[in-house]
Amino acid sequence: MTRITQTHWLALAERADYRVGRFARRLGVSPRQLERVFQAHGCLPPQAFLDELRLWVAAGWLETGAAPKEVALELHYRSVSWFYHQFGRHHGCTPREFMRIQRRRETIHAARLAELGLQALPPLPDPATEAQGKLVRSLIYLLNREPCR
Repeated sequence: MTRITQTHWLALAERADYRVGRFARRLGVSPRQLERVFQAHGCLPPQAFLDELRLWVAAGWLETGAAPKEVALELHYRSVSWFYHQFGRHHGCTPREFMRIQRRRETIHAARLAELGLQALPPLPDPATEAQGKLVRSLIYLLNREPCR
């Protein structure tokens, strides 16, 4: 089995349509075994984790200007209204409001940089919680372990 990095397991989640059964199969484990790994690290249940991951991916797409309907379809939500509901519960605003807020932040940020005589600042690293870090290590372990014979 080849070594798989963090970015690969993110792609696996996408290819599994953010469904825990498909995700577990792609990792080569049962859904129950995957649930035990998540529990051992004090994380959300696997489906809740995949749902949250999908909502963060959706936010990233919306930041690039993708239409909410397009995002909902691409990320395999059962309907656009369900996507709006889930997004609102998680992020506290609708996808359209999120896009408007992001555009306003970018405008303010660009104005502040111009005041300082700068064009851009280097991106900050994306902070991860300790539990997320442990979970990522666990998923990488699952992907890189020797297959059972």
